[in-house]
Amino acid sequence: ARYNVAGNHFVTASEDGTARVWNARNGSPVSPWLRHRGIVTCAEFSADGQRVLTGSADRTACIWNARNGFLMQELISQAGGITIARFSPNGLQVATGNEEGVIQIWHAVTGSNLFQIRFPYGPVRALAFNPDGSKLVGAGGDHTARIWSATTGEPVCAALMHMGDVRYVDFSPDGGSVLTTSDDNSARLWDATTGVPLVPPLLHGGAVVFGAFRPDGKELVTTSMDNSARLWDVVGGIGRSQPLHEYEAIDHAAYSPDGNQLVTASRNGTVQVWNIQTHRSYGVVVMLDEPVLAVAFDPKGKSVITVSGHSARVLDAHTGQALGEPMPHEGMVLFADYSPDGRRVVTASDSGTAYVWDSGTGRKWVGPLRHAGAVGFARFSPDGEGLVTASADGTARVWGVGIGLPLTTPMEHGAKVNVAGFSPDGKWIITASDNRSARIWDAKTGQPVSERFSHVDQVKWAEFSPDGQRVVTASADNTARVWDVHTGKPAGPALPHTRTVIKAVFSPDGRRVATASLDRTARIWDANTGEALTAPLRHPKAVSQVYFSPDGKRILTSCLAGTSRLWDADTGCPLSEWIKAGGLGFSVRFDSTGLRIVSGEANGAVRVWNAPPSPTPVPTWFLTFAEALAGVRLSARGNTELVSRRELEVVAHRLKGVSGGDFYERLAQWFFAEPSQRPVSPF
Repeated sequence: ARYNVAGNHFVTASEDGTARVWNARNGSPVSPWLRHRGIVTCAEFSADGQRVLTGSADRTACIWNARNGFLMQELISQAGGITIARFSPNGLQVATGNEEGVIQIWHAVTGSNLFQIRFPYGPVRALAFNPDGSKLVGAGGDHTARIWSATTGEPVCAALMHMGDVRYVDFSPDGGSVLTTSDDNSARLWDATTGVPLVPPLLHGGAVVFGAFRPDGKELVTTSMDNSARLWDVVGGIGRSQPLHEYEAIDHAAYSPDGNQLVTASRNGTVQVWNIQTHRSYGVVVMLDEPVLAVAFDPKGKSVITVSGHSARVLDAHTGQALGEPMPHEGMVLFADYSPDGRRVVTASDSGTAYVWDSGTGRKWVGPLRHAGAVGFARFSPDGEGLVTASADGTARVWGVGIGLPLTTPMEHGAKVNVAGFSPDGKWIITASDNRSARIWDAKTGQPVSERFSHVDQVKWAEFSPDGQRVVTASADNTARVWDVHTGKPAGPALPHTRTVIKAVFSPDGRRVATASLDRTARIWDANTGEALTAPLRHPKAVSQVYFSPDGKRILTSCLAGTSRLWDADTGCPLSEWIKAGGLGFSVRFDSTGLRIVSGEANGAVRVWNAPPSPTPVPTWFLTFAEALAGVRLSARGNTELVSRRELEVVAHRLKGVSGGDFYERLAQWFFAEPSQRPVSPF
């Protein structure tokens, strides 16, 4: 059945050789029977709702007046029954496909055959025009879909290949991509001009029989013989929710016009309406105009500093409101951080300058503090009176915050200095450089106090242990190392990865080290023995950030897939789903309590998330709630079984009488609340 655009009528096609238009409100017939001499395989309205197009196994496609059933045009296929027939968006053309693999393009008014296209193998299983009617995509019997010009019939790109028959095809609402579904248990998204896959295969456990885009084009649904429908992000191809399960195969799905509901039809005769509004917390969100390269909480967690484009900005961490004026630079701002007391902010820029600002007003305190190359990193001293900057000019420099002048001679590396930071007592400085070494310097004189901590490739990161007795370095030689600051010797074996180690950090107690690598893993190591304490923390792409929570119990990572995740620091097990960041996920940080996270993203978003630890033990009713929400559980024998929606309704009813509630009750109540009317977080 298909609706007209107004939604007040729908048309049905039947194996009894008829089609008919019905009133959607009361089910009464609108038109007389629209009769063919064979099975009616398809039926749809024209865009204006005035005509109905039907296709039949009797080798004809017919255009009818939608109200009185008058036959306006009969289009006769020369060979094979009609398997699919579609109006073009403007209603002036009709495309038909038949059992022999022939696609014919017809003039909808005159009935003349404009041209035809032949698949290598029949039948034609699916057809769709793009929104402006200039392209046509079709699926045949050769495991491919193909895109043609709708005016000439010439191929637009190479065939879109699957490993099984293609069941369904459609264009995205903007016409930029094509969706195909296949018996090979996958759906694919393709560039509609080049035919290049846009995302990895969207996988099911059975043949994928149908797919549809949400009206805004940002999400799509696929339905499958595995008895499920699945929602996917169009950008990235990441699943948006648990599969929506039924007891038999789901043949069809359709979005509501506002995209908040989904209706599915399964082979057991069940039609189910699903509320698919997101029930996840996306925190406090502020959209900036350019990618956000750096973020940080102030020491009290009341505000966050953000870096985007040629300026930095302080935002209220609870409301997202801007505090004070923007902090402008001559070039791209690369880094920002707070002083220990939170009163000041340092920013660093690719223009070769750093500035210190009043964090409350945004007014300049001192600067510019000049280097001969880009300044990519800066840190305040523990007392807040000093500042160290790291530059691409091959030097680090120490500055007086009150006077804005250098306090020492430059600390020379001869190659880009990637990071620089003070020891916990403020007496020493550690630097890491592209000259394959890190080094410790006297913070008052700028003179080296150690030999170089040498790697065989660039050193990307270095920092002191909490007690100041050791240093950890991360290198492009695929290792991290812990060093004794007094002897300059390694304090243990190398901590190996298979690609560049971007970052290495100590736990708050100094007993562990966490590393982030381009090999798509983060690792947790014993800082004394170099022993790996957990299995690798695996990510979909290179890991760019890693942090311990202030209590050392959790680890936060971010990867170049634009996702972040929380992990248990003792077991290495994930504590959260992937937190979608909407871009490359350039920067993430804990606040000083470890209960909130701020992320800066390539799409310009700044998000503040609540991330409280989950108390244990977890109550039994909440486990039932989780199973009912997923729609599946493990039976006593270890087999998967579907969970009745009735169990979810029982939990919802139980919570109606609860006020206040514990952690899990508040979480479940927040989940059941209307997303548009609830607070951004349950905590």
